[in-house]
Amino acid sequence: MSKATTLAIQRVMLDALEHAARNAMEYSAVHIRKMPEYYLNVHIGQALSEFFPNIGYRLEMPVIHVLDKLKVSLPTSPDDLRVAGKLDLVITSRKTGNLRHVVEVKRSLLSIQLIKEAKRIKALAIEGISENRLQTGYIAAVSTLTKGNGALSESDLLESRLVGLEEEFGNEFTIDYLHKTMSEGEYGYPKNKALVVVVFRISRKNW
Repeated sequence: MSKATTLAIQRVMLDALEHAARNAMEYSAVHIRKMPEYYLNVHIGQALSEFFPNIGYRLEMPVIHVLDKLKVSLPTSPDDLRVAGKLDLVITSRKTGNLRHVVEVKRSLLSIQLIKEAKRIKALAIEGISENRLQTGYIAAVSTLTKGNGALSESDLLESRLVGLEEEFGNEFTIDYLHKTMSEGEYGYPKNKALVVVVFRISRKNW
């Protein structure tokens, strides 16, 4: 049985993003960024639950329901949590239903959007300390890499996003990422563009 470590989960999510892109093109004849975000949420959740026998998931779980499970009535950072909203995907224990990780899904790598989601993951980790829950979260994203004409390289693009997240978090959390860049023209993209899939892992230190 595969152990659901935070790194193993990150790897399965990365493969799920590529598989979702392949299926979108094969069955819908469009590239992945034209599919609704919900499509990615479902694909990731199913991939994780099929790979790890002990993992379940919830889609679009309201933040207030998560706080209830964490026994939090007055959250420390309600603005960062966006308490009236929903979380794209919550990874749970299939046996107990306990919350394990939050996954936010994006169809771009815009810095402002990544930081917004990372702030929510950080706020949830802080609220979950007493219950030892949600101490690692993920941002799964798909984006387009344009080749030539002074466009950012793959490494420059991803490193700039990592630096932006690290500046936001300081020393309380560690952040890393796994990524894949497809061939130009693959999965419905034009010949000068390539699909990039990336999963950021955000973990509270000393956890």
